[in-house]
Amino acid sequence: MATNIPPELLQSILLLLDFDSFHCASRTCRTWRNAAQSAHLLRHKLQTVPGLDLSLHTTQQDLKRIYQHVCRRNLIGIRNGVQFSTPESSICSSGKIGSIPVRSRHGVQSAHVRGMTLVLDPSASAGLAGKGREVQLSPSIFPSADAMKRVMEYSTHGRAFFSARSFARLQVALSDCGNLVAVGLGQKLHVYLLTQMGKQRQNQVQHVEVNVSDSILDSIQSVEFAEGDEVLRCEVDSVEGSYVRYLGFRKCSCTGLKASLSAALKFKFWKVALRHVYLDSRDVEDSLGDGMSLRGMRLVKSPRRPGECTCRAGKYFFAMFRPGTCENKYAVARISSGGVDVIQRIPARRMQFTSYLETRTPLQGHSSDADRWDLENLPLAHCHDPILNVSDDGKILAVFEPPYGQAHGVIYLCSGDSMYWGDVKTASQAWPVPLCSLDHDLDSLHVSLDGTGYVVGAGSQRHTMQWRLQV
Repeated sequence: MATNIPPELLQSILLLLDFDSFHCASRTCRTWRNAAQSAHLLRHKLQTVPGLDLSLHTTQQDLKRIYQHVCRRNLIGIRNGVQFSTPESSICSSGKIGSIPVRSRHGVQSAHVRGMTLVLDPSASAGLAGKGREVQLSPSIFPSADAMKRVMEYSTHGRAFFSARSFARLQVALSDCGNLVAVGLGQKLHVYLLTQMGKQRQNQVQHVEVNVSDSILDSIQSVEFAEGDEVLRCEVDSVEGSYVRYLGFRKCSCTGLKASLSAALKFKFWKVALRHVYLDSRDVEDSLGDGMSLRGMRLVKSPRRPGECTCRAGKYFFAMFRPGTCENKYAVARISSGGVDVIQRIPARRMQFTSYLETRTPLQGHSSDADRWDLENLPLAHCHDPILNVSDDGKILAVFEPPYGQAHGVIYLCSGDSMYWGDVKTASQAWPVPLCSLDHDLDSLHVSLDGTGYVVGAGSQRHTMQWRLQV
């Protein structure tokens, strides 16, 4: 249809479009793509990207390459063709009285307790012909009478703090293989081997247990398997604040400890791995010093280097950094023998607390592209405990900031691709993309691979939402 339109007219139209619309139009057909590859147009659009410096002598080929890098780094076009859904089965199961959320790589499912038996609903046992499965809980997971007495002996302030927390709520996670389940309650964490309903005898309870904390007031707030069932992520609430602890081992060619595809061998692996601390956010805070605290820490997939074993590679994580004196920030950092280094920082707005008004500074090179690079679309990094998540391949970082005051909660997506961590030629920061605005809080947020795209899932006690994104 556009074959008879002069290229100059197409370029005049493209010149008026914002960055996202320009990217979408350039992918329509060959005619629009050829018109969009003009050096003048590319330079004009790239000049609106914050933090990107272009030389006057940059060639057209370099402009094309930088434009492609900017699009991938800033997830340009990821919101095109988003498929939003609210799975009814998940809403019905999560709305049951006594329903317990079960975290897995496919999102949050459900389970229920019948006596001392934890029964996973059929929806949480995907790939098992719809048969529910169960585990016989060990009595040791419940706090003893002496422990409860010690808690009640604390001061009035301590008792109020204790009663205000969900100390008696079971936290359950299903492994990627579907044969292991982790159950946390208070400071205790158990890993069980799942069996078919009715096939497990009382004297054959297979589990391994550990205390994630020495303090009786600490309580596990969430637990989930990660890194292909090699580690368990535990978020613990304490008097000093929440912290994250990873238990387990990573795959390593230097030792014989490896996670196997066999359920029995995986359970044998966890008999040893559950007592090993792989990463603790409090240890990282001590390394950073200056009153730094981390919130919502998540492991990030390490970049592959030929010939380097996992045990010798640095550990990468994504978290919100809360320094004692400066403003908060979301960032990806690397832990090595030399310390902790921030390798990617996500831009965020600044909040002026004195007047309760958000400050806004004008962007350089302002044009009609203000929507994509508008500071109003950036997270505030102001909340105490945001919900963070990382996709399976580590290329998508997700942030949920809950509602506060009259402001809505927002889900943000940002590129975490390690390909651009050391790229100094396109050193502009990766800007997050607001995916959805919500008027209620969330209990969970996850990002998973699905064929050629990603699936973003969010859930609360009353709502379950899902977004399918094509990249």
